Amino acid sequence: MVFVKILLPIFIVISLGMFFEKIKYPNFEAISDLTLYFFAPCLALKKKIKIDMIKNTG
Repeated sequence: MVFVKILLPIFIVISLGMFFEKIKYPNFEAISDLTLYFFAPCLALKKKIKIDMIKNTG
């Protein structure tokens, strides 16, 4: 069960990264910008909403 929940997703992400690199050389600047300007605010907003929901129910 540990393999399926923890190790398998890690191996899948690594395999996809290796496959993507073989097919097309990745543009790290675009990936970095996407992470900084899109995924980080999404993560912060998700955390804020979760905290607000806990405060309202508690």
